[in-house]
Amino acid sequence: MKAKKLISAAMALVLVCGAPVVFYERPLNEIKTSALEYRTDTYEGLFSYHKYSDHVEVYMAVDATNLETIVIPSKIEGLPVTDINNSAFSRCKSLTSITLPESITIIGDSAFLGCISLTSITVPNSVVTIGERAFSGCTSLNSITIPDSVATIGKYTFSGCSSLTSITIPNSVTAIGEWTFSNCTGLTAIKISDNATIIGNYAFQDCKNLMSITLPDSVTTVGEWAFSGCTSLNSITISKNVTTIGGSAFSDCTGLTSITLPDSVTTIRDWVFKGCKGLKSITISDNATTIGYSMFYGCTGLTSVTIPESVTSVKDNAFVGCTNLTSLVIKNPKCELSATMTGYILPFTIYGYADSTAQAYALSKGMEFKLLDDESQTEEPTSAPSAGKADVNGDGKADASDASDILRYYAHISTGGNLSFEEFIKK
Repeated sequence: MKAKKLISAAMALVLVCGAPVVFYERPLNEIKTSALEYRTDTYEGLFSYHKYSDHVEVYMAVDATNLETIVIPSKIEGLPVTDINNSAFSRCKSLTSITLPESITIIGDSAFLGCISLTSITVPNSVVTIGERAFSGCTSLNSITIPDSVATIGKYTFSGCSSLTSITIPNSVTAIGEWTFSNCTGLTAIKISDNATIIGNYAFQDCKNLMSITLPDSVTTVGEWAFSGCTSLNSITISKNVTTIGGSAFSDCTGLTSITLPDSVTTIRDWVFKGCKGLKSITISDNATTIGYSMFYGCTGLTSVTIPESVTSVKDNAFVGCTNLTSLVIKNPKCELSATMTGYILPFTIYGYADSTAQAYALSKGMEFKLLDDESQTEEPTSAPSAGKADVNGDGKADASDASDILRYYAHISTGGNLSFEEFIKK
């Protein structure tokens, strides 16, 4: 064993040259016992170590190019080996197998990043933290076991692991970080921790073979782009406690055919279902307040949508590009409707209440309007009285003055006005 005794060298400098002693200070995120520790660097075999007073950390591979198999010992010079340092085996492209001892508690950031030949790894029960990008780009990794001891999985941890087909996230994990499984194109199934509360932004983006997923009741937030581009996803169960669905969360999930947003959902961001061409059925939470910008943009499979009474606004382009959409049911008579909500889809029927913003919108677009019954309905009605002809002001002509009256009335009720159309025209 060859060792470099940094402390001895430092003391020798003091004696010979009068040089001040400068001790190695570990980064704050690696501190174990104190802010300032003595360290010895030790080279042994295929990799080097940092040795401290009470533990040893694996620092880096000596020959990253040719390293094929690694067995990390549980102790070095009687001290436990506890950490795999950041980037310790990063881009060891020939590495196929590694054995980690039960003494390891931390797998550092980028520890095995780009190990393209690594096919499997068992994480020991002692590990608490798996750092950011720890296994990112391990394109041959097809099997990994994560024990119940792991509490934290960092960002990008398994991103780009294209051979990984399934994974179970233990109940000890409370959050799925950003980009954690992004671009895992071989992933078909995943079991999410029953204690996870957050599915992070981009967590499963472009997992193109992921077919179904169930979010446990612990989940309250689905982040932006969380499942975007999961083109094979045909089934997802959203838990009853989810309150927020981030922007573009399910965008371009072209295989998704139906989805139910539970009543716990109050916030639905923009572009959530953009490009979900296979979506034929959507049930919107009775507590949702907004239909976001371009929320259903390009959902060519939709034929009808019911917007519940809780929704107070429908934003720009919400239904633009829904070429097979023929009807909307709008249950809030004062719902603020963007002038570009639907684009120009004809023939088209809007169902709503008399003197409502829905009626004004239909008239302004030349769409058919049908009245809802006073009692609440859960399904689109099949027949109801029509709102009448284009001659809305009754002067015997359908001309620019009718269009002007419609737009003025729409502005009136959109800003809280409560006059009927007839009363407004007579003013």
